[in-house]
Amino acid sequence: MTYVAIDSYETLPINDKYFSAIPTILSTVTFIVILATIHDQ
Repeated sequence: MTYVAIDSYETLPINDKYFSAIPTILSTVTFIVILATIHDQ
């Protein structure tokens, strides 16, 4: 599975921007979830 992911990453350079954005997306989602949780309490 990891090999497939790496192979796809190497053969599809256009996905580089998407993979690079993942940490930012996760951070944003986590931040929103935390705000929602605080707001609900």
